Amino acid sequence: MLPGAVKDWVAMIREKQAKQKVEKRNLAFDLVGVAANELRPKGPKLFEAVVQELIDKPPPGRRERRWQKKQRGKVHLLAARRAAIQQIKVKAEIKELKNRTWWWGRGGGHQHDAHVKEPRSAFESGQAYSRFLQKRGFSLIGEGHYSMVFHKKGERVIKVNKHGTPDGWVDYVLWAAKAGYAGKHAPRVYSYKFHKGRKSNFYVAVMEKMEYASHKIDAELPTAILPSLLQYQKNPKAKEFVEQISPGLWGFQRELEKKFKGHMDMHGGNFMYRKDGSYVWTDPVSGDAKTTQTRFKVAA
Repeated sequence: MLPGAVKDWVAMIREKQAKQKVEKRNLAFDLVGVAANELRPKGPKLFEAVVQELIDKPPPGRRERRWQKKQRGKVHLLAARRAAIQQIKVKAEIKELKNRTWWWGRGGGHQHDAHVKEPRSAFESGQAYSRFLQKRGFSLIGEGHYSMVFHKKGERVIKVNKHGTPDGWVDYVLWAAKAGYAGKHAPRVYSYKFHKGRKSNFYVAVMEKMEYASHKIDAELPTAILPSLLQYQKNPKAKEFVEQISPGLWGFQRELEKKFKGHMDMHGGNFMYRKDGSYVWTDPVSGDAKTTQTRFKVAA
């Protein structure tokens, strides 16, 4: 509530403003200046209070009221337009999201965050086929630079190439099968087929499932020390121990290195163990495949 004296002075000045049709805020200072001789003797506090009230709440004139009304209409119109534009944007985003799906990956510590459109067919590309498997309950259990491995149940997995070019793994399993190593030191491959996809080529292979990754093997198993022993190629005792633990592995690795010299990729991520603890080189060859076969079976 304003003090009585301030209220009276404010009312008097506003009445003079109305009579003189003063509509702009800055003219209120002129009126205060005219009445200053009467206000100042009554005390600076009263003068300051009246002036402050006039500055903070100037009475709107007719033009100002019309202008304010017009501005309110513009604000409402702008708000309505913005709301409509926002609604259109939201609908467009929803439509776009319905046509997209999150793509994922789990190889080499990288996570793929990009969107990809839902494929029309499972045979468009390796990624489309992987999506097809995922929809049917298969889980991604491993991924490398060239391929992904899926499993649902049982003792077999599906390996899907994702880069359009078959990798050295194809040459490796063919050589291992012909040399009699499939199911021993190399994995069993039950079927392989190369597909010419609409967007990119890829292959699908069905192979035996390995039980343990190199870093998850039970340290008490004898085969757990094989990776260390295989590094000592010129040590006769290392060869002796390897042959005792896994007969034929030493010779297999020497043949493998000779066959694919310059293309070896032998590290902890490329060997695994079966349920019985046997040591298997799953994917030790790098680079693109040289074979031109589009399908084969190397294990019954």
